[in-house]
Formats: sequence, structure tokens, C-alpha cells
Amino acid sequence: MNEASTKGKEQALLLRDLLTDSDSRFDPQAYVLRPDVVLEISQEIVKETGHFNRTRAAALAAIDQLRKAVGQKRILIEERELSWLDTMENQIEEIPHDEQEFIHRMIEENASDKFKPEKYDL
Repeated sequence: MNEASTKGKEQALLLRDLLTDSDSRFDPQAYVLRPDVVLEISQEIVKETGHFNRTRAAALAAIDQLRKAVGQKRILIEERELSWLDTMENQIEEIPHDEQEFIHRMIEENASDKFKPEKYDL
């Protein structure tokens, strides 16, 4: 990219777009990392406060962007894979908005003599 930028802004942006678009039609991870999609997700992130709620918002926004892309035929996801979007969304929606409540719930659900929450200041 450094060398491309010496050729001018348009050339650098073209190279960026070629590199990011290469797999975005076939790979959900690549799709959500496209600059235009990242900007859409970012708009949802900044509406929230705190890392916890922003992470939650990012996950929901990514799922929303994937659904829109499927509907617009911008990404090819096999029919049998589409149910995972619902599964992920449902799991994220079950996460409480309160970070401490979430941490407490996870500690209870993952109780083990091998995990010592106090070692992590929890």
C-alpha cells in the first residue's frame, strides 16, 4: 500500500478495493472486513458506550450486514449456512447489557476447579 499511495490516491484506493473484494463475495469474514462494511458497522459501534456494549453492537451489526448482503446477492452463503446467522443473533441477544451480570453468569456457567476467577480480578 505504501508504494501504491505514491501513485496517487485513486490508485491506492483501487488496490485496496481489489485486495478486499477478492474473497468478499465468497467468505463472510472477508465481507465484513470490506472498508464500506466496516464503516457501516462502525456507525453502530459508536452509538454505544463501553467496550462490552460496543462489542455486542459490532457483532449484531455484522450479522445485519451479512443478511443485507445475502438479500442483495453481494455474498454467496449456502442455504444450510444461513441458519447460523439466526443462531448467532439469538445468542448475542441473550447476552445481558450489563457487563458485570454477564461476567457473573459466565463464571457460574463455567465453574471448574481449574478456573480461578480471582486470578483474573473477577
